[in-house]
Amino acid sequence: MRATAWIPGILLCLLSLGAAAQDSAAEKRALIRELIQMTGASKLATQFGAAVSENIARTLKQARPDIPERAFGILHQELVALFEERIDVPGGLMDGIIPIYEKHFTTSDLREIVAFYRSPIGRKTISVMPAVMQESMVAGQAWGQGLEPEIQRRVQNALRREGIKLPAN
Repeated sequence: MRATAWIPGILLCLLSLGAAAQDSAAEKRALIRELIQMTGASKLATQFGAAVSENIARTLKQARPDIPERAFGILHQELVALFEERIDVPGGLMDGIIPIYEKHFTTSDLREIVAFYRSPIGRKTISVMPAVMQESMVAGQAWGQGLEPEIQRRVQNALRREGIKLPAN
């Protein structure tokens, strides 16, 4: 048998490997999208829109206190709508987030994570995690505030040792 007789077989194997890799990549992306949906990360557009509108409103209120309050509601609505419209279009935030998940998780990892979040304890985790995070932030703030005197003392001493003087308050 001549070597050229093998070429079609080799090409067929290579093409099937490429198709399997594409199927695997498509499954991985689908799992990532499902995970994002399940965990509420799909609400990022709303959260980003709200955060941006808050920052803009704060700046506007300082610069222009005469702006009517209803203008800030309109600002909020428009920004949230814009972010929601654009999050999952080509070049949108999802196009930036999916590769991050792809980099850190295998398809097998994603299958297991999605299976966990489909389970009763996974659904409970999703439902209570916002409260856990909020309460943890409050605890962290209180802890950090308790360290303020020690932080000031240490920073002042370290700067003093280096010959750096801070202006007196």
